[in-house]
Amino acid sequence: IFIPLAALLLLIVFNFIADPSFFAITLKENSLGDLVLTGNLITILDNASELVILAIGMTLVTAASGGQDISVGSAIAIAGSVVLRVLCGTNSRPDTLQAPILVAFLACCVVSMLFGAFNGTLVAVFKIQPMVATLILYTAGRSIAAWINNNELPMISDPSFAYYGNFLPGVAVPTPIFIAVICMILAWALLRFTNIGLYSQAVGINASAARLNGIHPQFVKFLTYVILGLCVAVAGFIKVSRFSTINYSVVAKDIEMDAILAVALGGNALSGGKFNIWASVLGAYVIQFLTTTLFKFNVVSSALPAYKAVVVIILVVVVMMTAAAVSVVVIVIMVVVMMVLVLLILIIVVILIVMMAAGADAVLIVMMMVVMMLFLLVLVGALLVGLGRHGDQLGLEVVLGGHGLQDLLTGQSVPCGGDDGGGGVFLAQQGHSGGDLLLRGGLGAAEDDAACVADLVVVELAEVLH
Repeated sequence: IFIPLAALLLLIVFNFIADPSFFAITLKENSLGDLVLTGNLITILDNASELVILAIGMTLVTAASGGQDISVGSAIAIAGSVVLRVLCGTNSRPDTLQAPILVAFLACCVVSMLFGAFNGTLVAVFKIQPMVATLILYTAGRSIAAWINNNELPMISDPSFAYYGNFLPGVAVPTPIFIAVICMILAWALLRFTNIGLYSQAVGINASAARLNGIHPQFVKFLTYVILGLCVAVAGFIKVSRFSTINYSVVAKDIEMDAILAVALGGNALSGGKFNIWASVLGAYVIQFLTTTLFKFNVVSSALPAYKAVVVIILVVVVMMTAAAVSVVVIVIMVVVMMVLVLLILIIVVILIVMMAAGADAVLIVMMMVVMMLFLLVLVGALLVGLGRHGDQLGLEVVLGGHGLQDLLTGQSVPCGGDDGGGGVFLAQQGHSGGDLLLRGGLGAAEDDAACVADLVVVELAEVLH
């Protein structure tokens, strides 16, 4: 969770220096005459709601399947189209709602979960790479959404529907913030009172070892895609409620990339395995913080992907640092390098602000920023790689019954009861994601009939020395 916290801190410091009024929150009347909270921080919390909800489901999918669902944007269009179809009926401009809002929401949940099940089946049963499997719905989803409403753009005039994407009467805080909090509470309960988190992590690290421990990898992967489908339904409901209509080609455009970036920014391995769902949530807020900051300084929307690309580059360098697993001396050097990097970034930002104030072309500013950041980060990355290769390296040794890590890595059986042969036998299997090691326990022939069985043990290693 260090990465999103550091990014958030940098954004806070930058905005505080550039414009302290960025953090101002005021109470104003909206178009309906109600007093509501306004300000950049409220905007960030409000506009990030859909991305936060998607990040929860995307994290589980990434952890279990080792891939990402790139169809969530198109699936949101489908979910929103279903909501409007149910509420409007056969008339695209009804004077009153043709069905209860709850019924429309449940309908979009069912449809979205079915599409999630479709993606999950392709990935879990047919073993298609997740990005390729979800490319089908990514391509066809918006056309399906338009087909649901006969290529019309339905519009709802009933103000009660807009409550869920804007403000409830008499409530000063945007409703999507409450919905996002409810989803986070439900996610906490799901991880706290079920084993879906443990199973997703185990399947993502080593599906074969998980199967040997009684876990059904195909079902776990399938279930995570269905859960993501439910998250898509909630996000789609909020999206169409904001405007009481839909534009199939624009709604939730590129939100799938932001959701994937939120997962990566949270420090989660995109190849699957261990995950931190709250770091992904924080990463979603960081992305929206960055977007709001750029809009605050009049950066055109078409230039936003370039800035997000810079974030990805920084993220890659940080991951390289984390994977280096070097000695204390090298760690100190890396900290110094990071401090210098932050200082240089601030200098670049100051230069760009001066250029903006001088009226320089926005496209030229973006290009200069990307080039300068690329050059700077390549140098730093090369330095860190060199440190990682030539520095003193650290290993984490696991001792079981007097046997060391090297015995496990070579596939040697290790008696868990010690060298006397008592107890069970641990068999080591190297996971596919770097330093993850799965240990599988089996029954041994102990003289005292004591059985030592390990269900599933995950040992996280900074780096394994061979």
